[in-house]
Amino acid sequence: MVGRWIDCTLPPVAYIGVNMLTLEPFYRATLGKAPPAVPLTGDALIESVATHWWSARYIDTLWTDAGRTDQVDADDDVIWVMDDKKASANLIAVSGSNTGIYKTSQINGHSTIRSDDSASELQNSTQIDNPFYCLVLGRQYISDSVWVVASSTLGSYTGLYRFTTKLKLYGGGGTAEVAPTFDTSPHYLEAYVAGASSHLIYDDTSSGTIDIGSHQNTGWQVFRLFDGGWCGAFEFTDMVILPGSVSAENLAAIKLHLEKLGGIA
Repeated sequence: MVGRWIDCTLPPVAYIGVNMLTLEPFYRATLGKAPPAVPLTGDALIESVATHWWSARYIDTLWTDAGRTDQVDADDDVIWVMDDKKASANLIAVSGSNTGIYKTSQINGHSTIRSDDSASELQNSTQIDNPFYCLVLGRQYISDSVWVVASSTLGSYTGLYRFTTKLKLYGGGGTAEVAPTFDTSPHYLEAYVAGASSHLIYDDTSSGTIDIGSHQNTGWQVFRLFDGGWCGAFEFTDMVILPGSVSAENLAAIKLHLEKLGGIA
């Protein structure tokens, strides 16, 4: 009896064991169809759905010179160019005196690009049409800092910035704002730029839906990560641009991934 049981079950067990690396033969043999697709997670999900992605965690995207011939390789190296991992919207310092700073092991052990507290200004000239999401994992490394992600073609204060005790998302119409407690811990920031349906989220604090002006539909031309006197001591590991059509599931998954990277989830 025992021998029959072994004789009966060994073939399928052996078959499953041989095919553990690919379940497709098992699915096709038993269910007559291919297995369901494995959902993408983490950086692979960002790579799949983002339209733009800048990350200080990938040293091969960081350059100390405008010509992109000298790769960043050490703590405190200047960052002149930060490659866009999804498109060609590289962030480029406006001059040699406006570069960012590469810092190792800053946010939960991850590298960051840091402003120098006054002069760092990296930007791109690719139009980013709304609606879109801008997600950032970053922090103020000095508690009184401010920072900007702005569009110079639509006004000097158009964009995302800190003013006094609040973070603001402004587009020439209304202003979405939150008043978080600023500190040197990592934080998740989400700006949704969509005219009358815009919002700003800092960790889990939301501004609610705000109309920041219909002219935002013409597109954002320039992103400034650090804007001279407006920006203080800010650094980030990742900035991700997602299309407004991204699914709620993917948006939530990327938010959770960034929070886990920062050690805040």
